[in-house]
Amino acid sequence: MRHICYTSLAPAMDRSMFEAVMEAACRRNRDRDICGIIAFRDGVVTQIVEGDERVDDLFERISSDTRHSNVLLVSRTRISERSFKTFRVGLMDPLDIAIQSIAIARSKGIFDPAYVHRAHRFAGGLAALSATPRGGSGEAVAQVSAVR
Repeated sequence: MRHICYTSLAPAMDRSMFEAVMEAACRRNRDRDICGIIAFRDGVVTQIVEGDERVDDLFERISSDTRHSNVLLVSRTRISERSFKTFRVGLMDPLDIAIQSIAIARSKGIFDPAYVHRAHRFAGGLAALSATPRGGSGEAVAQVSAVR
């Protein structure tokens, strides 16, 4: 089984558009036995997906989806059991999900400093984005967008 966490910017997406996309995605994920959690706030999406090799295909589709930009892989690891038994839309900060993913990877004995470095840089950008009015300042969005 696999565990993938990514975060991206979806600046054109508002809450109602996100909910419509999630309704369809939850049905598809359930049919493919993919579970996880996703958070959306002020145009930032962070998601953990778990399942068989189809999560890699899902991540590739998300990476090429024009509704997302600056897709950043936070963690990708093999797991023996799921941390999420169902698929949920979380009313939490996207940064919390990224941190949770790193903690899950570490608990499985997997640690990739490159992922953690990018996650920390992204966290700084998210913090700046969260501290600005809805939609963020151009500088905060640029900081999040610059993480690679």
